[in-house]
Amino acid sequence: MQRLGLHFADAVAVNAFSTEHLSTSNIKADTVASLENSFPDVFKDGLGQYTVTKATLTLKQNATSVYRRARPVLYASLPIVEQELDRLLNLGVIKPVRHADCAAQ
Repeated sequence: MQRLGLHFADAVAVNAFSTEHLSTSNIKADTVASLENSFPDVFKDGLGQYTVTKATLTLKQNATSVYRRARPVLYASLPIVEQELDRLLNLGVIKPVRHADCAAQ
C-alpha cells in the first residue's frame, strides 16, 4: 500500500468513513418509505386491479386444452405453498375444481 502512496491507517480511515456514513440498509429503508408514501394505493393490502385497458385473449380456432400434472413441490416448501394457495383462494383469485375438463377426456 505504501507503493500506492497510502498508509495502512489512511486505508482504515477511508473504509470506516464509507461504512459509517453510507449504510445500504438505511438507503433501502428510506427508499421503500419514500415509495410507500408516494404511491399508497400500490402498497395497500389486498389484491389490486388494472383498470387502464381491458385484456383479451385470442385463441386459435382449433386450439384444444392440454392436461399437465401438478408440478412437484419440495416437502420442506409444502406448508408455504399451501398457505399461498389458501390466500389466493380467500382473495378469489383461484377456485377449487374436482377435475379439469381436458383431464376427463
